[in-house]
Amino acid sequence: MFKYKRLMEDFPEPTKNQTTPTTSRKHHHPHNPHCEDHLGEFHSQFCEQDFQRQLDAVGPRVTGPGGVILPTNDEINKLLDYGSDSISAMCFTWNIAGKASRSLSRLNHLFAKMPPLERPSLIALALQELPASTLRFHSSVLSSLGKSLSSTHRVFCWVRKWSQMLVLFIKHPLSLFTSQPEYRFVSGINLASPFRTKGAISIRFRLFQCQCIFVACHLAHGKLERRILDYRRIAAQFDFNSLQKQSGKNLVHLFWFGDLNFRVLRKEELSDVAENMQKRLFRRQADFQRILAHDELSLERANGLFKGFREAIIKFPPTHKFRIDSNFYMPSRMPSYTDRVLFWTNPEPDGLTAIRYDCVWEVHCSDHKPVYCIFKMKVMKNSFKETIKINGSA
Repeated sequence: MFKYKRLMEDFPEPTKNQTTPTTSRKHHHPHNPHCEDHLGEFHSQFCEQDFQRQLDAVGPRVTGPGGVILPTNDEINKLLDYGSDSISAMCFTWNIAGKASRSLSRLNHLFAKMPPLERPSLIALALQELPASTLRFHSSVLSSLGKSLSSTHRVFCWVRKWSQMLVLFIKHPLSLFTSQPEYRFVSGINLASPFRTKGAISIRFRLFQCQCIFVACHLAHGKLERRILDYRRIAAQFDFNSLQKQSGKNLVHLFWFGDLNFRVLRKEELSDVAENMQKRLFRRQADFQRILAHDELSLERANGLFKGFREAIIKFPPTHKFRIDSNFYMPSRMPSYTDRVLFWTNPEPDGLTAIRYDCVWEVHCSDHKPVYCIFKMKVMKNSFKETIKINGSA
């Protein structure tokens, strides 16, 4: 377990004296006996013998903070997606409403049909409302999606807590340039019984020269105040305020996504909105903005909630609540944008840019639509080439 206030203490700014050649990555990534605890709720690539053999095969290399191998100029040119400093990343969230086999089939189809050359280098998948009757459902997800993406990606790490899971896939060559991931779980204020569902999972690790933090959550339903309390509890436990007060010298990317459960307030327009939605009139961006003007999350962010976080422009219909097995909204519920992807970066705003933000409209086996956002993510500092020249890595 960790607190984010230690984030920059654990990974200080690299200097020439801090990068030293090693004979084995094992010195920097010792075997962790708690890779997978007795509940089977956490696992990472560093627990696997085949990955350890890959590390050993790399041989002596110069390493930076966190024991991460420093790439050569040739490796940078081959591995990075955008010039010499960035990669592509995707956050994908879906509340599957307890639909085990059908949601797994749809997930497998969605990821399998992604052309290998177009797959983001880093994929973060967050699922909510995993079936309580299938305690090993996460194993099926890992096995199925792992096969679908195996030609380009490996499972970097995963966490399951109650009815939520967060799994990260990473392109094979990039997996050698990471630190060991750490995770934490914070429960929501109100726990549902007997199978508790609300709370947040976080995973953090270093990739090249940046810190990556993924927070997948399922916030409280019902009154707005409960969601705000959940957010404040999670933010306090992860100590985001301390993270945001850092000096600005460290490259940090934080993604907060999941079923945030924020609703649209204008219930008096329910019949009009639902009717127009079904006619697809709200496929136009202007109509989306009309709804978002009454969106709880947008209004609360204007009042300081999720301070410093950004969200890409929403150009898709509300993602909840649908009649299962259809694209029709429930007539008794106001269509809402419950499923969201927010992001925060330090120190450069353009170090993390949203490229595409959308829902997967054709999926209808849940009362939620999947939502995803693809990013251009900076992972190298501007001074890196000078650093590797000094250390003789180029």
